[in-house]
Amino acid sequence: MSELNDFVFRMKANMRAAESDAGAAVLDSLSLEILSRVGDAQTSDEILIVGDIIGNEAFGSPATAHGRLKKLTKQGWLKLADDPEDGRRKILRLSDKSVRMFNKMSTSILKLAQKHRG
Repeated sequence: MSELNDFVFRMKANMRAAESDAGAAVLDSLSLEILSRVGDAQTSDEILIVGDIIGNEAFGSPATAHGRLKKLTKQGWLKLADDPEDGRRKILRLSDKSVRMFNKMSTSILKLAQKHRG
């Protein structure tokens, strides 16, 4: 196996370990993808509302996506905030729990990259 492939597989294993350490092992791949999308938006200072997830076919049917958002919020992975421009809409934000998980993943990836270079 090439050195680059080895790095990719070790990186994925470290990400799974970081997810597990942060309690994300209970989440399925769709829930993790939703958290990643919310995190991407938050990092880009983009406002992401519930309707953006529910209306995106990549996250399943509207009922499936809504159920996932409800469960992620109840489990403490997401926070909902009122949209100041339209009180009927809810803005999605990562919770502290999710931020800690992504921080652990980032640390693991950086350590692996440094080890790979050295």
